[in-house]
Amino acid sequence: MFDHPGEKLKNWATILFWINIIACIILALCLSISKTEVVTGYYSHKTETVTTFNHAVFWPMIIGGPIASYVFSLILYGFGELIENSEKQIAAVKYDRSEKHSAAVTHESTDRQNTVYINCPQCGRPQNSTGKVCAACGAELHKTSD
Repeated sequence: MFDHPGEKLKNWATILFWINIIACIILALCLSISKTEVVTGYYSHKTETVTTFNHAVFWPMIIGGPIASYVFSLILYGFGELIENSEKQIAAVKYDRSEKHSAAVTHESTDRQNTVYINCPQCGRPQNSTGKVCAACGAELHKTSD
């Protein structure tokens, strides 16, 4: 469900763009066309239904609605791109770190093969023979001559 959120966000941006375009056209037509009853005779009280078209509502909605929808979708799509690119960057950094870690482990194991270790007299942990104190407990290391 939460895998690849950047791709899903970009898909939603595209879908919402087209839904908003269609909604703007339908809404502009619905709000621009109105029917009113007009009294035609002064004494007879005759009424007629007159359909009017309001250009002051129609044209701003037809032009401004899609532009606003485009800007909104562009921002949403941009966030999707940002998420996708950051996921790629995180994966690249993790890969670099794993390579550096494996190289460090290999280097450390070759160092351990050449280093002599002695056990701490107080805590018993192995310590590098070049050290003067135990790194774990701080006790003084006594070197024995071979």
